[in-house]
Amino acid sequence: IEDDYSRKTIVKFLKSRACKKPNLSEEEKALTTLFDLISQEARIVKGRKSEWEKALNDYTETLQKELKKWQEKETEQEQIKEELIKRKIDATNLLSRVVSELITDLEALQTKNNLKEQAEYLRELVQKWIDFDFLPQNLAEEFNQDQQKAKENHLQTIFDNFIETIASLDSFVTDADFEIFSRLIEMGIQSLTIKFGEYSQGGVCLSELMNARGARFRAVIIPGLYEGSFPLKINESP
Repeated sequence: IEDDYSRKTIVKFLKSRACKKPNLSEEEKALTTLFDLISQEARIVKGRKSEWEKALNDYTETLQKELKKWQEKETEQEQIKEELIKRKIDATNLLSRVVSELITDLEALQTKNNLKEQAEYLRELVQKWIDFDFLPQNLAEEFNQDQQKAKENHLQTIFDNFIETIASLDSFVTDADFEIFSRLIEMGIQSLTIKFGEYSQGGVCLSELMNARGARFRAVIIPGLYEGSFPLKINESP
């Protein structure tokens, strides 16, 4: 949630494989590949919902004028150009609709009155916009259906437990505003260890040192570690 929503952030999320793209047909999902191009041509850098809507509306009007010019010609090259402009118009209208819905959903989170309401609404947002069945393209082929389903269930369980923990703090934290909620979310995410694969079977665990206690690994990489820095030596001098 931002004061001004950057083009890079919005488009990156909408084009990502983790975005569920709610209520979009297969044809509309195909149009999302044009989101980056049309948002650049519309000269969007960042802005509030109304500024996004205005920029995309102005861009649509420009495309419609250009379309009218190409429709007056009848060569094959012009027909191809005409189809491309029509596709851009469809993608622009779709982007405007989706961005408006996404920003409206995000900003509604700030209107909730306590941690429990905020946590439950966040659960609804994630269920609507996030696909827990997501795997990067380069890894999807390495996992069979059972492994992919296990990962999906694991992520869903982690998220559900996380939301329940935040909601349970409602009775201890009175008058929790959105800033407090955001901080709790940030701290909670930073403390999570997400299982991906299996130990000793090609799995990778990325976690803080304390969270990895008692677990065995075939190899361990600790960024920034140098000789004599770990464990810390106790200074016994007075």
